[in-house]
Amino acid sequence: MSTVTLGVKNQQAFPIHADRVQRHSHHTLHRRLASIYDLIRPDFCIIEGLNAIYHGHIPVAAFLDQCVAPMNVLIGGRDTLAVDAVGARVLGYAVAEIEHLRICREWCLGEGSLDRIEVLGVPLSRFTERYPHTILGRFNPEVRIIEGTERACIEGCKGNSLCIQEWLYNDMQGKGGWTLVFGKGVDKGKVDGAQGAILAVGQCAVEELRHWLVQRYPGRKLCFIDACNDLRANIMYQSRLMGVSPVRMSPVSPITASWLFLMAKLHGSTARVPPLLG
Repeated sequence: MSTVTLGVKNQQAFPIHADRVQRHSHHTLHRRLASIYDLIRPDFCIIEGLNAIYHGHIPVAAFLDQCVAPMNVLIGGRDTLAVDAVGARVLGYAVAEIEHLRICREWCLGEGSLDRIEVLGVPLSRFTERYPHTILGRFNPEVRIIEGTERACIEGCKGNSLCIQEWLYNDMQGKGGWTLVFGKGVDKGKVDGAQGAILAVGQCAVEELRHWLVQRYPGRKLCFIDACNDLRANIMYQSRLMGVSPVRMSPVSPITASWLFLMAKLHGSTARVPPLLG
């Protein structure tokens, strides 16, 4: 979604979950990341680069060998933008290719030009690969995916929906037989005749299709997610449609997961977690 997740982008951890749902489209996310960084500006930044994780923000365990590269580096410095510029170069990207870093450089929030950054230790010439940030694209062939022709933001409705779809299918053996729709300018002709349940994700798709779908398919299971970055709702609906219980997503037993969830709530957690029982 942000091309790289390094020091600047990780400031997105400060807003509570509910606030991360908004301003998560192509037109808003990158400036928001730069704005949050402008407010916080850490005193020191360390990138733990023992391994690079690529091909999406939720690596698929079934294909982990295609999504992890050993790097064995630590990158640190007092200027987070400079640290990110070096980190991006290690991954094969220039600052100009990463919108939130480009904005930070434009706003003079640090040094973003490699030729003005002193790099000590391992020479950057050692790093010659470019690691793809896009997901693998291995979806359930029985899930029909329809994308808007005018807009479908990888930073929001498209990126979240496809990443969750790929993960639930390959790691959780999720079932198909339904239709996933997102983006602006969806061709209703492609939706017409869709079999099974229909999930529309994002403000654009919901505004365009909700009334038409309700009228066109009375009695059909229809699911709508109004926000572009509502991970909780997206995981909840897709797991239900694919027959995957959320308790399977936890690395601990259902009893332990339920206890930890209860304790977190009692201690004031505002994390937006899918219902444990689906």
